[in-house]
Amino acid sequence: MKIIFQFSLVITFILLTAFSCGKKKKDPESLPAITQTGKGTFGCLIDGELWWPRHYSNSFMAPRVLSTMYEWNKENERILTINANYRGRNDNYPKEYLNMVINTDAIEEKVYLDVSFLGDSLARSGTIYTAMDYRGGPCSTYRSILGDNSWVLFSRFDTTAHIAAGTFSLNLLNMEDEMDTVKIRDGRFDLYF
Repeated sequence: MKIIFQFSLVITFILLTAFSCGKKKKDPESLPAITQTGKGTFGCLIDGELWWPRHYSNSFMAPRVLSTMYEWNKENERILTINANYRGRNDNYPKEYLNMVINTDAIEEKVYLDVSFLGDSLARSGTIYTAMDYRGGPCSTYRSILGDNSWVLFSRFDTTAHIAAGTFSLNLLNMEDEMDTVKIRDGRFDLYF
């Protein structure tokens, strides 16, 4: 009986060590390369600062930081949704969410992003960016502004291989303070959906 107990302790220790330790990934120093192979990359510059989805956690149960969904909307149009999230090292660090909704009916040309999708209809494309300074702190929500600097350009949109790749640029306006804007530039993604 004692041997079984000791064996169980050793196995438990090995499992806990295997799931909690590992080589820490180094934060990137530049944007990911522009690729079209479904590498699972996403990055941009938000007001000139490098931004990429990440969650600082040693847990193997950390939430997903990047997800995509391809579905029909109420108007029977195909919509690609890209959700990218940043979570700081603990509750005292910022949390940021970038959610892009793209109508794929006009995929052959540049898709301009506005915020019409916030109403009753998902007929248009748009982006929401939410930034929270810290737990319980202020939260600012920005929406994309229709214009020459709010667009997505697909370099690959393959419904057979389920790969979406492209570049994007966004001008965003704070929904509660029209003087507060965010500029997203040099955006790129290469994702499976």
